[in-house]
Amino acid sequence: MAYKSQLDGSGERSLSQQSWVVGIFRQEGSANKEHAFLMVEGLNQTNQVVFRRYDLFTGENFDPAKKDCRDFQIRIKEMTVSQEEAASTLHGGDFLKDAKTSDQPKGRTTLGKTWNITQQKAHELQENVEASKESPGPYNLLGIDASLPSSAAFCKEYLPKIAMATSNGSVDFFKKKSPQTGELLQEVFSDPGHSCFTWARWQLFQLKIDPIKNDMPKKAIDLVGAISSKHIDDEPSSGGNCLLM
Repeated sequence: MAYKSQLDGSGERSLSQQSWVVGIFRQEGSANKEHAFLMVEGLNQTNQVVFRRYDLFTGENFDPAKKDCRDFQIRIKEMTVSQEEAASTLHGGDFLKDAKTSDQPKGRTTLGKTWNITQQKAHELQENVEASKESPGPYNLLGIDASLPSSAAFCKEYLPKIAMATSNGSVDFFKKKSPQTGELLQEVFSDPGHSCFTWARWQLFQLKIDPIKNDMPKKAIDLVGAISSKHIDDEPSSGGNCLLM
């Protein structure tokens, strides 16, 4: 009997030792609903279920005003459980808690897009994420593709939605000036760097799987700032989206 993926809310994806599932998710209703993260699910050689989660976040020492404190951090979580315990462990434990705030409020809905990948591709993703953890790069709230970060319209409409990705979660944070350089912190984020969403999408693109590229295209808004909810919307059936919980 085929084992149905717990990450794919549609129930259409099955797992085997050779065929795994990868997904990109965000949590509507959480304190940080624009935070995007990756998850992988597969079966090991003893047919136990393996879950992995990959998050990009900013650490306690993150300070965009200091060039040597602008790098992101990567968190890798993994657990192995029996097929019978997979659903209750995934949804009832702390695996889906926010990587930074340990937020797990009632009423949270996890939305995402999932794809089948080979076990080899899952291993490749693990190696790529580990390499990113060992050699992190600069964090940019607006994402790696942002070229218009000074847009007043963008800052007014979207920064409040994604400001929770910063250490204090306040849009006023970006109106402050760096004591070292005098730059507006909003201008600091014009430096190239990944947000949690663009890093997660980049990791998926490195797998070179056409369905992923087709389902996660770059959008015009990404030139101003990549917003997770613009790519993973609130409709579970839209554009390959799935409702996890």
